[in-house]
Amino acid sequence: MQIAGHLDNVVRVNVNSFLLRGWCSDCRPESWLKIESQNKAEVVVRLNSQHERIARPDVIASLGSDQSLLHCGFLLEINLPKEFTPNLVHLVDHPVPWPIPDESDYALRQSLLSLCEASFWEPQVLGSSSAAIGLEEALEEISRVRERESFALAYELVRCCRKHGFSHPMLDDNSALVAHEACDFERAEGIWTAMTASKKEGMADHAQARLHQLFESPSVGVQLSDIARLRARQHPDVLWRQRLLQVWLEAEDVKDQELVFKVLKDIALELGLGDPDVCDPELMAMTLLASLCDEGLQDFGIH
Repeated sequence: MQIAGHLDNVVRVNVNSFLLRGWCSDCRPESWLKIESQNKAEVVVRLNSQHERIARPDVIASLGSDQSLLHCGFLLEINLPKEFTPNLVHLVDHPVPWPIPDESDYALRQSLLSLCEASFWEPQVLGSSSAAIGLEEALEEISRVRERESFALAYELVRCCRKHGFSHPMLDDNSALVAHEACDFERAEGIWTAMTASKKEGMADHAQARLHQLFESPSVGVQLSDIARLRARQHPDVLWRQRLLQVWLEAEDVKDQELVFKVLKDIALELGLGDPDVCDPELMAMTLLASLCDEGLQDFGIH
């Protein structure tokens, strides 16, 4: 049987570790791949030893072969000895040249790891999954960073991806999320609005859903979370006070009203409003609400 095959690309995962993607017409369990160095040293890897073979309908269409060769693809990670300089790859008895590795994903990973180290952040994803190397693992790491509210680091990781030439709507989405968490609501809304014109599948709908959830029709819970962010980040009091009054006036559902009133009580207790000799949370909440209403009337020129 004449063997055909091709090594599509090689991605460096670590210093001596590479991710190989390609196909080989030998789909038998004993099929192998052999890497030959410039000084004729060899490393042999079984194609089926650790990974399932991958369907490659593109190869079938190109060769005009039957479906017996559908699962001729492979994706595997190999570790080469130090000072081993690959020259040829033998797919069973079919030699193909070793392509120049794509270093861009590896370079991105190294830059992201450096940023994590400088911020004393223990990477959750970077370097742990060779299949995800590149933008995929970067986006997952950024998501983990945001979940821990390390927004400055998340911002730097997004910038790093862009500096390395990566562009994807999910980077924009993360930029908007970071801006929203930093209470830069106008910028966040602008990014998601621009994303609604994205041609990438699902991204326009994703951005529209963000806008609907956070800006066009936010729930009481979402609005109270925004108020909590404004207070936690020590923005001017007038910003959260105006929002809190608006949420109270627009809360029609009994449960929503109870939720807002609980926040009023919590903030009033924290601010120490009312008679210091009488600790009545509900009275303190009403004192805060009266103050907010008075400020609202002044904004409309009503005294």
